[in-house]
Amino acid sequence: MINSFANDLIRLFFASDFKVYISSFDSFQVKAKVKAEEIFYPNVDELFDLFKLVEGKNLQISFGGFGSSVRFSTNKDDYSEKMSELKQEVQALDDDELVEFELEVLDLRSESSVDIFDKTAFFLYLSTLKAQALLEEFSKFNFNEKIEFRFWEDMSSFNSDSIYFFSTYPRSEHYPASHSVNKQKRERFIADRAKVSHFVNAKNNFLIPDDFKIISGDAYDGISDILNGILGWLCLIFISDFSSVHDDDLEIQIKGYKKVLDTLSFIEMKESKHDEIYNVFSWAYSDGSFVDKIGVARNVISIHLVQGRLLNMEGGVLDSILSGYDLYLKENVKQYIEIKNKINEFLYGQSDKALDLTKSVFSTVKAGIWTFMTFFVTVFLLRAISGKSLGGTISYEVLVVAFLLVIISSIYFGVSIFEINVDKKRLLERYAEVRNRYKDLLNESDLNKIINVDLVSKKESTYIDRKRNLYCFVWFLICAFTLITVCWLYKSTNEAVAPLPANTNIESEEIILNLNNAHINFGLEKDNSFLTPPKS
Repeated sequence: MINSFANDLIRLFFASDFKVYISSFDSFQVKAKVKAEEIFYPNVDELFDLFKLVEGKNLQISFGGFGSSVRFSTNKDDYSEKMSELKQEVQALDDDELVEFELEVLDLRSESSVDIFDKTAFFLYLSTLKAQALLEEFSKFNFNEKIEFRFWEDMSSFNSDSIYFFSTYPRSEHYPASHSVNKQKRERFIADRAKVSHFVNAKNNFLIPDDFKIISGDAYDGISDILNGILGWLCLIFISDFSSVHDDDLEIQIKGYKKVLDTLSFIEMKESKHDEIYNVFSWAYSDGSFVDKIGVARNVISIHLVQGRLLNMEGGVLDSILSGYDLYLKENVKQYIEIKNKINEFLYGQSDKALDLTKSVFSTVKAGIWTFMTFFVTVFLLRAISGKSLGGTISYEVLVVAFLLVIISSIYFGVSIFEINVDKKRLLERYAEVRNRYKDLLNESDLNKIINVDLVSKKESTYIDRKRNLYCFVWFLICAFTLITVCWLYKSTNEAVAPLPANTNIESEEIILNLNNAHINFGLEKDNSFLTPPKS
């Protein structure tokens, strides 16, 4: 007989093997009917020592089938009185009369552990549960800590990444306290699954395949197939596009090169090997571009199924996936280079546009210079052609025209500056627009390295502002020089016209030109006389 706490406790009272063991996550029961003559009356100290091992747990033993039942409980210390009462009740019975025996332990489960007093009964209990109920039961544990299945009997230990199965009676095994569960890994797996897959039963389900992959020791036959079945289901759930668990069936949908629809029973999953699909899961959810890996895995899996069944997956699927992913990466590198070149071309184009903006201002300045030069040249040239002296070049009318020319040219220049500021704003906004366009295709940090919006915008803005301000200053100097020159010439013109002497008083009436009595001869006579008096 297996050395277990339950058997050792029962053997204190009787030796019959006709017992019924009932076990679950929350309770453990042993029921038996024993002839009165087979009842033992153990030493109280020996009974107390066993009860003391389960201190803190709700354990009780009861004997019935007679007037009133006798109960032994961990919550009561008066074992001597109870033992005397049991002896009195049993001795009052005939030897062949049956005594009802029951051992019960309650409150076996906590958030991070469960106590199991008979592994055979517990494994049998697990085998009666539907797969959906199994997932729900395991999900009640807090997997942010290591989960302990403590067996109160001799057994060899084994464990997965987060669940530990070990013996705590008659000798206690403990795993190193330094062991810690990778909480971040679990959270990342669950979050990634939610991004690419719809799992109908996801609410309050934080299980991952690694919870059921035995990495140390050998699982017992009664539970190894159950752990294997859950492992296979979870791997497919994490890889599929859609999954739903109902009772003992898993409905799976994968959208790859081919659309795969399959329903897998838990019985099938328990009997199958899942090394290949587990390796695919491990690779897909490891470091790297998770979404791309899942996409390639789905495509390759969908064309490597025999008769469309996920349980009939061809061997070497992971190798095919790795080859496909390598080709995908090479294609992506070409696409990446094309995208990067497009962004660089855009940046060069934007720099050219910034240069064109400043050139437009320079063109306005040049046009202003030519306008003013043309004005002055025209004024002086017309006076020269008309045979007038250059003195008195700038009249009042010319002065007014010069001022109007400067004002109108300045208005035109101001409109050009306004248009440049508007175009500059639109040009800088384009950087953010292009960055947003490629943010779904490129990594955030890589995109920032290729097109740092803040840095590039600041650089281009500084260049445009510096050129604009320079041309504004030059324009101001030109206008100022023009106005000063015109005003100076106008003042010089007015000072060049000498006023009449104050003592000169010539009446207009005294200067009479009698055209009837005077003859102006514009021809030259023989005597070279220019003006000859009229003949009498």
